Amino acid sequence: RIYEDLLVDLDKQPTIKLVREFRYDNNQIPDYDVFINQRIYLLKYYMAYFLEYIAMYTVWSQIVSYKQNTYPTLKVISIGCGSTCDYLSLYYVLKNQSINTCVDYWGIDLVEWNYISSDLNYKQIIKADISQWIQENKREFSGADIIVFPKSIGEMSQKSFEELLQQINSQECMMSSKRISILGSFAKMYHERDIKRYNQFVNAIRDNNNFRICKRRESNLSIEDPSHETFTWFYPQEVDFSRLALENHCQLFRANDTHCGKCRSLEKLTHHPITKTKYFDYAITVLEK
Repeated sequence: RIYEDLLVDLDKQPTIKLVREFRYDNNQIPDYDVFINQRIYLLKYYMAYFLEYIAMYTVWSQIVSYKQNTYPTLKVISIGCGSTCDYLSLYYVLKNQSINTCVDYWGIDLVEWNYISSDLNYKQIIKADISQWIQENKREFSGADIIVFPKSIGEMSQKSFEELLQQINSQECMMSSKRISILGSFAKMYHERDIKRYNQFVNAIRDNNNFRICKRRESNLSIEDPSHETFTWFYPQEVDFSRLALENHCQLFRANDTHCGKCRSLEKLTHHPITKTKYFDYAITVLEK
């Protein structure tokens, strides 16, 4: 469905210049409120992130010795939840370990994503600024067992991140949970920035609640690391991101049967979608009172 919707989008564009401008270098972030950007993002990254979050939650379940009755209800706050890929990964890990814990999932995002699985029982998916949401829902936030940043902590503006820290440091935002896990998955090209913000957030939660760090685990394995298993998957044959397949949906190309010069960066799209990954970059911190 996502690929089919993308082709419909392309047919509506005078050129596919908008597609080639989807990029993250030089601190650029695509406008996810534009549906075509959501479709490109999900087609390119979804499976890679799904597997990374499975690895992250599997390690988390091991270091907290998670079992059937560890939590009567597992409360998760996902900051920048996007299409809730992190929820599906957690669901997969729990199901794979035959754990039937109820997951009370709260996904908070500034963007309303058009593709969210409807066959699972979400608690809430909310379009909101995270600082404002915490201010209005302190009880929900304070009872979290897991706070997760799924590739999102680096995409917050500096102002939004500082406001989040200000909320966390306030006396009105004390955590009621005796143990809390903070998980973050980071962008490869901005690892140093993302891990710095993650550590600032962890330290704010720790210091404001008299927590101690009882466990910490990081995975920053490069694609050259021979110790890490390679994951490969396949898309249906009709999901064709070749240059020719996309050009056939460009009005200028169809009209002139030639390149107009505006799509010379189109070769980059042949990397969509990613079908192999070795690179996992995440951190897990478990805090206890």
